[in-house]
Amino acid sequence: MNSRNSVSFEPRRSFRRIWIIMAGFGIFIPLGLVLYFASGESAGLFVAGFGLLPVVYMLFLVVSPGSRYTVGQEGVSLRKGTAQRLIPLEDVHGAAVLSEDQARDILKQYMTPRVESERERNMKEWLTSSKAYGLFTRYCTVPIIQEQTSAGHEVNIVKFGTKAAGRFVILKLTSGEEFLLSPEDSEGFFSKLSSLVPLSDTSPSSSYTHTADPVRRIKLRSFYKYYRWIAFAVTLAVILIIIILNFDLLPNKTGAAAGEPAVETGWINDDTFRFLINARINIAEEDPEIRRKELINTAASGYQLNFISQVIGWYCKEEEIELDDVQYDALHGVLWDLINNRDLEVLSSIYNEEMTELTVEAELTDTDLRQAVTGMLENALGQLK
Repeated sequence: MNSRNSVSFEPRRSFRRIWIIMAGFGIFIPLGLVLYFASGESAGLFVAGFGLLPVVYMLFLVVSPGSRYTVGQEGVSLRKGTAQRLIPLEDVHGAAVLSEDQARDILKQYMTPRVESERERNMKEWLTSSKAYGLFTRYCTVPIIQEQTSAGHEVNIVKFGTKAAGRFVILKLTSGEEFLLSPEDSEGFFSKLSSLVPLSDTSPSSSYTHTADPVRRIKLRSFYKYYRWIAFAVTLAVILIIIILNFDLLPNKTGAAAGEPAVETGWINDDTFRFLINARINIAEEDPEIRRKELINTAASGYQLNFISQVIGWYCKEEEIELDDVQYDALHGVLWDLINNRDLEVLSSIYNEEMTELTVEAELTDTDLRQAVTGMLENALGQLK
């Protein structure tokens, strides 16, 4: 609008009510940066971004660049960010200056149908009433904080309202549309508009009403009753499928990682005990062949401890006993004499990708080995009594 008789009114911008939220998110920014520069952890940048994005978004809402209200012979021009609308004067039905309390009452009037449809789980009515609320506040530059208090369940809303600071103007059109405006000079805006068009309605109230179809509401509630169970079953099925795929259909008995073959350890029969030998190295050598040889040497020199710990674990579980340090050392000595320098049968060897870990599946076999091991352990514990 470029008419010489047109008057532009700057929108009011306020950090009131919203600065606490901005400060709450903003504290993550320095924390994330300190974490990143102090430790080099990339998670610090994620933390900083988590705080920065909401702060920037809310700052954009408060500043509302390019926003303005213009009143002239061509009509009333409303602009907030990229949203813009020119309303001819003949379409203006009324306007009024609202106090902070009056603005909150009208906002609650617009929120009521949305809250009621949310309580009733009526999605269509909720979308319709939410659209009406969004249209009413589209050109308001003062952040409006919605408040809801629930009891027992997320849709059991017992209290709701808004926080909106300062004075406002309500603009009413002949079509029934209404807009909440926030000019810096609300009285000047109202006076200029009154001088250009006779206002039929200057009451500080709203004529907005929204009535949901009760029959459809009951049908939708009945549908939702079954829909939520169907949605729950589908979600549960998806979660189970993901778990199964991630763990290779079923976790194996030894808790091996996905992709590794299932390994059954313990007594295979009365003559054979199967166990795992785990070896790890931490060397700077880059040659994978050298790493492989080092892992083999480590496994060969430490297989006795793996055998001993797994046999003692089996025995304690079998006899339902707990060992103290003296008893454990006694069993350790007996089993060391049994396993040391014995020939083992190696069934498989699995290396990790970095060639820093090796898992060997091995077996010790001898005639009536289980009975012999059990007798040796019982005798060792009996000598301590």
